[in-house]
Amino acid sequence: MDPLIQNILTAEGLSAEQYYIAVLDGSSCPTTKDFLKQIAIIFKFPSYFGQNLNALNDCLSDLEWLDKPNYLLIIDNSKEFLKNEPGGIRDHIFNFLERIAREWAAVPNYEGEDSFRKKADFRIKII
Repeated sequence: MDPLIQNILTAEGLSAEQYYIAVLDGSSCPTTKDFLKQIAIIFKFPSYFGQNLNALNDCLSDLEWLDKPNYLLIIDNSKEFLKNEPGGIRDHIFNFLERIAREWAAVPNYEGEDSFRKKADFRIKII
């Protein structure tokens, strides 16, 4: 296992058997378009992913195609992440991801939601 991942799992007290681990290299995501492409790859999004923030919300709120009950998103080289975008975009994306994490922790967020997804731990580690 990659030492970065192992160190994070150890520090957070997590088990690789219980978490789908997605590592996003911030240096490969200088723009929102690049970020959408990369996150689709690391989370193995279905081919219908529309490569926009609404579609990102839909896919990150589902994740039924992954084989683990919890999720860990590691953003490595975070200083490079979205460096070619205006200042507020980076904060907007981080806030968006934090909202996704809160929604996973609060399932069911609305009546009937627990029939298609179960409560999960969706963690974001920014390095």
